[in-house]
Amino acid sequence: MFLYQKFCPDLSRQIGVACEGKLFPIALHDDIAEFISQISIELQLGNGIVLYTDSIPKAKDINKKQYGVEPICEVISKNCHLSAQEIKQAVIEDVRRHISNQQVFDDITLLVLKRTELGVATESPPQAPPLV
Repeated sequence: MFLYQKFCPDLSRQIGVACEGKLFPIALHDDIAEFISQISIELQLGNGIVLYTDSIPKAKDINKKQYGVEPICEVISKNCHLSAQEIKQAVIEDVRRHISNQQVFDDITLLVLKRTELGVATESPPQAPPLV
């Protein structure tokens, strides 16, 4: 996971398990407290967060070369002025370009969040009536 700021200064600032090169599978340890932490980040207008599973940097091309983290950073840097949806699409297209017609054997998860408005909602959005 990594955080990028508006206009992408300090894009290389990465936080979280993925940046330390460590993977901690869930449910293999009775006590995983030492492997997890919590952080609160207040996003300013235009800031965003990109979260992805290890399957993206590990995606391989026909020559078994992994996609890597650098291309993800480059794609986000080039597209950080766009919407979260457009950033996500740019990453997906670049990963697909890299793997070409290779079969994917792992799940690929990508989440892009971007702050587009200032302020806090003062009322809850309408909710659908419960299904009975």
